[in-house]
Amino acid sequence: MRKLLKITAIAVLTIGLFGCAAKKETVITYGSQHNVDAEIISVGNDGTKMIKAWGFGKTPELALIHAKRNAVIAAVSHGFPAGGGSGKVGPIVKEDGADTKHKVFFDEFYKDGGKWLQYVNSKNVGMPSGSDRLKLEDGYKVAASVSIEFDALRKYLEDKGVARKLDAGF
Repeated sequence: MRKLLKITAIAVLTIGLFGCAAKKETVITYGSQHNVDAEIISVGNDGTKMIKAWGFGKTPELALIHAKRNAVIAAVSHGFPAGGGSGKVGPIVKEDGADTKHKVFFDEFYKDGGKWLQYVNSKNVGMPSGSDRLKLEDGYKVAASVSIEFDALRKYLEDKGVARKLDAGF
């Protein structure tokens, strides 16, 4: 009986310790080869593009910030598939290995409160709800409809030497 009690106690402690272990959170960074969940909704006249991007976070507010950042990451590093009255839009930075070559720049650009915020404007009024706000077991997945100042972002990255100018090579 004591042996069974010891085995049960060890099993309960083992399950309890591993059950309390912190869950790993997958964060898609600017240099990631993972696809960012973002799509073009529409194209503006003044060099802007309306984007719907998804983000993950422990709270809906953090997930919304990650969604905005993911929209900018998609514009810079991944591009967008055709949709919303637009053809396929390639990434602004097309150079292979740009994430490592310009790591210091991108770390500064994408930090919390970084320059990326100047090129994204939220079109959400308040916190998204319904199908744009999903409760997951370890946080939230939130969609943000944002406007990206695509032309201004491209010009900034060209001026900093991160992206090639459109007239380069001619």
